[in-house]
Amino acid sequence: MFRYIALDGRPLVGWLILPPDYQEGQRYPMITWVYGGLTYSAERPPTSIAAKDPTNVQLFAAHGYVVLLPSMPLEPFGRASDPLLDLTNGVLPAVNKAVELGIADSPRVGVYGLSYGGYSVMALIGQTNRFRAAVSHAGFADLISFYGTLDARLRYDRDPLQYLSSATIESGQLRMAARRGRM
Repeated sequence: MFRYIALDGRPLVGWLILPPDYQEGQRYPMITWVYGGLTYSAERPPTSIAAKDPTNVQLFAAHGYVVLLPSMPLEPFGRASDPLLDLTNGVLPAVNKAVELGIADSPRVGVYGLSYGGYSVMALIGQTNRFRAAVSHAGFADLISFYGTLDARLRYDRDPLQYLSSATIESGQLRMAARRGRM
């Protein structure tokens, strides 16, 4: 666990997962695992560290990578904002802190995310060239085509319209609802 300061001046907490053979003073390649909206506390390790599926970030550490879990605060659901622009706020200072601590090798930093984390990856690489490699696993990229679609798995639910992607785009994870008085 380490503490750092976001671009907006807010104090945040990040976590590093070190390779099993980690040696202090040696710099390692680092994978930054991102998912917009996740924030971490100093009191307890992230639950994603022990995921029992292929996204278990310990697998990266087992192969010699340092894994960075940065806090990525976003505006609350229902409040219009532009999370795409807010994602760098918590990520870039965390990457810089891992380098400053002498753990990460600055030129060997990648970024990885799944689903909304995949969207977060695409948003980050569209704004910065900080990452040497990027993997957007099942991230959604075409929001125009996505708008108004229905999750087919839920079409027979009692209220299937609640699963329209427009709800996700406007007031859900993407938080892109129109602001009053703005075009």
